[in-house]
Amino acid sequence: MAVSAKTLEACLIEHGGISESTLEKAREKQREGKGLGDVLQEMGAIDGNVWARVLADHYGLPYIDQVSSDSYDRILELVRDLPINFAKRYQVLPISGDDDAVTVATSDPTSFGPMDDMRLLMRRPVRVVVAPAPLITDTINRVYDMASGSTEQLMEGLDE
Repeated sequence: MAVSAKTLEACLIEHGGISESTLEKAREKQREGKGLGDVLQEMGAIDGNVWARVLADHYGLPYIDQVSSDSYDRILELVRDLPINFAKRYQVLPISGDDDAVTVATSDPTSFGPMDDMRLLMRRPVRVVVAPAPLITDTINRVYDMASGSTEQLMEGLDE
């Protein structure tokens, strides 16, 4: 992960349209133990899309703002061994893969532990992309709902 020479705050000013005074207010509130992105979103200064884009830019990672419903079947195969609680807690979701690596969307590219766990769960190297947290949560819910629907259909077929 190639970190930008600019600080995260400089990226927020440049790409997020944040003023220095807004950042100062956020820094004061951040002392309460919350992350800068969370504080700025609570203040209404940015939304999840802007925060994800700034993180991606700062860390030199690809950014995505949508997951096509056409890819849900492929994602369903990838999440087969991924507990939903893990995916939701760490905001991670495999979105594509091949024999060489799996691409994992995350809202927090600084969280290395879950990425290492993903590498172990997926049994292959991980490529990271940054996505807004609401997109990841929504996709997790949709894909795991599909998985539970498939299981219900299978169980109904066994009853017949």
